[in-house]
Formats: sequence, C-alpha cells, structure tokens
Amino acid sequence: MAPEVMLLSNHSFPVDFYAIGIIGFEFCFGFRPYLGRSRKEIRDLIVSRQVKINDDDIPDDWSLESADFINKLIERKESKRLGFKEGIKELMEHKWMKDIDWNAMKEKKISSPFLTDKNKDNFDKKYCESKEQVDSDTLFR
Repeated sequence: MAPEVMLLSNHSFPVDFYAIGIIGFEFCFGFRPYLGRSRKEIRDLIVSRQVKINDDDIPDDWSLESADFINKLIERKESKRLGFKEGIKELMEHKWMKDIDWNAMKEKKISSPFLTDKNKDNFDKKYCESKEQVDSDTLFR
C-alpha cells in the first residue's frame, strides 16, 4: 500500500500509480522493495524510507528509462509521484513509454508480446523459476 493509505491520509488515484511502481520493482529485481519479518516492520519501512533504484543496480537487460519510470512511481510523497499532476497522461508520456502506440492499444490492434500455449495451463511451470534456481536469500524474502 502507498504511504498515504498506511497513514490514513486523504488519497486518490496516485496510490494506484505507487502500486504499479512496486510491481515494476518486483519485476525488475524479483523481490519487493520493502522487506521485513512482519507487517508492522514493512509498514514502518514504507512510511520512513524512500527506496530508489540506482543506475548501478539496474539489471543488464533493463533500461535506465525503466528504472526512472519505476523510481518516479514509488516516490513516497504523493505530490512528487509520477501522475500526480496530470494523471495517467504523465505515465503515457514518460520516455520509457515513448514507443507505445496508445491509440492502437486502445483499439486492440496490438498483439501481446508474450502468448502462452492455448492448449496448456496459464501457469505452466516452464514460465516460472524452479526453487533450485532461486538462492536461499531470495526464497526467504
């Protein structure tokens, strides 16, 4: 949850942008940006510490623009978060999204870049890491 939700402050749609940033962070690194042994510990970290992806932390196959996008979404201060001023338009106009044809997407003219086999389960194990490939520290997280 976004910090403003946890602090029981008035909030609006930017909490959803924060959630998108958290999911993006997890996609990038394979773990959550705030780790703790209890809900309270995680909550305390979220409201007290700003997480940021540094350039040297970006995985080799990720772009600087993707990290910038995520960093701007996981901004703790709602008023500084990407999308706070102009809503979804700010996200759509971010440099990481520059090659997306939003009209074609809206009209469903763009195919998905990833399609599973229609004859198999959506959760086919070949699309997931096995526990043997995950180190014990990541598995603990």
